[in-house]
Parts: sequence; structure tokens; C-alpha cells
Amino acid sequence: SSVFWLSSLRLVAEALSAEASTFALLVSKMGNCPCFAGLVAEEVPEVMGASGKLTKESSVLFYGDDGLWTPGTVLKTWSDGQVAVWVAPDQEVKVPAKNVFLLQRAGDYFFLQPDGSPGYGKLTSSELPFLPGTYGTLIRGLQVVLVSVPASVIALRQDGKVEVQYEDGVYDSCTVDDVMPYSLYLQQEQQGSGGMGDMVTGLLQGMVMDEAVDEAMEAF
Repeated sequence: SSVFWLSSLRLVAEALSAEASTFALLVSKMGNCPCFAGLVAEEVPEVMGASGKLTKESSVLFYGDDGLWTPGTVLKTWSDGQVAVWVAPDQEVKVPAKNVFLLQRAGDYFFLQPDGSPGYGKLTSSELPFLPGTYGTLIRGLQVVLVSVPASVIALRQDGKVEVQYEDGVYDSCTVDDVMPYSLYLQQEQQGSGGMGDMVTGLLQGMVMDEAVDEAMEAF
């Protein structure tokens, strides 16, 4: 009986081995079949971002789910419309290319227009395109709060100073640590009060940003 069982086990093992070989061959052929092309993302030389073509080592800015802008450098671009971006201090993140803006385009630098839509413009010799701060990265045109008062970033100086304009038109100068992105201020207010008003405001702000990104994509 032991001989019978050994023979049976040998036959089963041979059958499983044959099935495994057949499956491996089938998978190999499937991978080469054009009908499966595009199902697996591949690294490509470039993809279209929100304001132009993104390639390896492109300096970029992207708008995150946290409502903040983040600068970085493109590491890889993928056929599924995703890009791998290096961000400080030493992290690689993967984000949709449609949310990624070139920092510089044709000699002009990224900024936000008064209506919140993206734009590009010149910098003076004393200005910076962005400035990392305690509460996130600041960019020109960003809506911020300075001592609980809403304002807009007008310029970011190389000495670390931030020039802002209040809603009444008055200009002011402060340090980068004195201002907070308006979106982050709303989040903190919401967490502190637990009210729905700030939540709705945050959602509306996110919708406005999504519309701006869509419009930028259509323009390019």
C-alpha cells in the first residue's frame, strides 16, 4: 500500500508541476499581448501636468489633500498619469500629474491670481518663488491669516520677509513665521469649534481649487 501511495503522490506532484508550467506560460503570453497593454503603469519620459509637461528633475509645486502647497522635484513620471516627487526633508510621494504645476515656465514663476487661479509672472532680483514656513509653504498670491486677519501674499523676499496686503488694501511686512495659510487656519478653527460652518467653507475652498486646476489643464 505504501508503494501505491507513493506512486499516487508522485502523479499528483507531476500534475501540479505541469499545471504550474502551463500557468506561467499563459501569464507570460498575456504580458506580451497588446490587449493587456496599459493595464500596468510604466515609467515614461514625460506626462502632462497642470501647467505643462513634467519630466525628471522638473521643479514643481502641487496642491495636497491637506489644502497646502508643497514644492518638490520630479523623480519619475508614469503612463497612468502619476508622478513621483521628492519633497523635503527626504521623502518620495506619488501624486496625480494633473495636480502638479511647473515652478517655472518660459522664465516666469508660479503664483496665484486674486481669484485663486494659477498664473505665471516675473520676479524681482530680491524675490523668491516660494518660502517654506512654520505652517507650510508660502507662494505669491496665497490667502493667509496674519494675527487672525485675512491677507494675501504679495511678495516673498530673500531675507525671509513676507509682504502682504489686507482686504482693505493696506500693505504690511512680517516674517514667515507670522503668517498661516488660510486653508490651515480654517482647519484649526473647525477642529477647535467643531462647527459645520468652517467645514463647509473648507469644502468650498477645495472645490474652487479643483475648478482652477481643471481650467489650467484645459488651457494647456
